[in-house]
Amino acid sequence: MKMIEKTLVVISVIAVSISIYLTIVHYQPKALVCPDTGIISCETVLGSSYSTLAGIPIAVGGIVWFGANIVLARRKAGIVRNIWLILGLGGLVYSITAMGQIGKICIYCSTLDALIVVSIALFLLKRD
Repeated sequence: MKMIEKTLVVISVIAVSISIYLTIVHYQPKALVCPDTGIISCETVLGSSYSTLAGIPIAVGGIVWFGANIVLARRKAGIVRNIWLILGLGGLVYSITAMGQIGKICIYCSTLDALIVVSIALFLLKRD
């Protein structure tokens, strides 16, 4: 496995772990560990109407997207992977827009946003 592929897998495993944690927090809010100071308030962001889509926590989308990245890291570029990267970009835009509308930042969500950017960059740099 090439270094970029290994890095994508490691990043994706970390991101899946964070997404699983956020899904648990959705159903058990007392599990949340996050400072609530000024602009940082995971509780506000994760408790907002933006945190679900059709009743499903957005974090589940993170589990699915980053989980698929583990598989896609070994695949050659193609239409499926390109569509998948566009979906990730859409999730990133949604997350940033939602936090902007709420006026608060979730450090876990922002970490996942950064990992989406890094993942997309690595996929684009990956030589098949």
